[in-house]
Amino acid sequence: MKQGTETNPMSPMEGSTSNPRQQGDQDQISQSPQDYTNLDGDENQDVPQDQNVNEDASVEEENRGGEEDVQLKRKRQKKSTVWGDFIEVTLPDGTEKVECIHCKTRLAISTGRPTSTWKRHMDGCLKRKQYLRTQQLLNFQPLDVDITHMKPPILVGPDAKYDHSKMRESMAHWLMATEQPFTTIEDEMFIYMMKTTNPMFERLSRTTIKADCFKVYENEKKKLKALVKEASNISLTTDCWKSSHQKIEYMVITGHFIDKNWRLQKRVLSFVHVPPPRTGLDIADGIYKCLKEWEIEGKIFSIYVDNASYNDRAVSTLKANFSRVKKLPCGGRLFHVRCCAHILNLLVKDGLSEISFVIEEVREAVKYINYSEARRQMFSTAAHQLQVRDRKLMIDVPTRWNSTYDMLSLAIKFKDVFPRYAEYEPHFKHVPTEQD
Repeated sequence: MKQGTETNPMSPMEGSTSNPRQQGDQDQISQSPQDYTNLDGDENQDVPQDQNVNEDASVEEENRGGEEDVQLKRKRQKKSTVWGDFIEVTLPDGTEKVECIHCKTRLAISTGRPTSTWKRHMDGCLKRKQYLRTQQLLNFQPLDVDITHMKPPILVGPDAKYDHSKMRESMAHWLMATEQPFTTIEDEMFIYMMKTTNPMFERLSRTTIKADCFKVYENEKKKLKALVKEASNISLTTDCWKSSHQKIEYMVITGHFIDKNWRLQKRVLSFVHVPPPRTGLDIADGIYKCLKEWEIEGKIFSIYVDNASYNDRAVSTLKANFSRVKKLPCGGRLFHVRCCAHILNLLVKDGLSEISFVIEEVREAVKYINYSEARRQMFSTAAHQLQVRDRKLMIDVPTRWNSTYDMLSLAIKFKDVFPRYAEYEPHFKHVPTEQD
């Protein structure tokens, strides 16, 4: 208050005994949306005139600030969840619309900006649904250093349903498809990995998973039985070989047929051990037992085998047995089909027999060089000296004539390197001659 003036309890519009300056101050304060408050709490304190001028300026700044706040508050805030999927766009003609960020569909903006129409579009937008399906939220927990006390991160939410039986079935499929040993599921790191994927995972023993594998096999066998039951004719291919590690002879039988959807099916029907001696009658008995088990002995159209003598005896025996059950197509002339690849292999091997001594010499040379790393490095050094492109020599498989061709093709490229290598290695005796 001004010194020497009288406080007027009435409104400035009703009159005042204060001086004109104070009257102007009160008029200015009355126009402000907020009354000025003395933060010191002493209303009768004398204030110098120059300080009063500063206060008037501050009041004007506060008034302008209040007017700006009012203007900012007039703009409506976007609180609806739809604004996470829509943006405002202005068309060339000045019309304002909202655009879906997923499908780019533009919707009109009604008076009052209702969002119900936009929400309906948001719920039915296919591209938005596809986008949400690709989003995954993973909650990770810190890991301890000790492997035996690791706390794996939780990757499955509390609302997810975990089916342990399906997990066991999928593990059985994985073990059989990748040929993993049953002890794999007892490994500590495998268990840690599974618990990281799902904390509700339960440990399994190799005995349990072995039983699960047999159950999966029986289930798949039932499905295959239902599939072959619909086939009218089935052709078989069979082959026998001896395991190089176990020294045991095996026989595999594969069925080929067309299903009801006209798709060619190729399924393994049997993989069994054939005890010695492996005669034609033993092969015929093994094939017939397989067909009897699958209940397809009356649907055999043809059998494809190689040209081994025991296969001729086996197929003739089966042909005689099946002829008693039903009439074979074309009088049985198509029942025995010889393997074309085996025939081609026999032709090539007969031709290679003319240069068998050359092949044997090259084969022994490659075996000697590939025996140790030191010999291979020395051979590579000799090849670089002669400006020959360095490439590892390969050994052939006698039963595969194409591998013999590849071995000879590489050896011809290094024909000048073999004599140079013999100078470095005095014990190398298998040097192909120029005539070879």
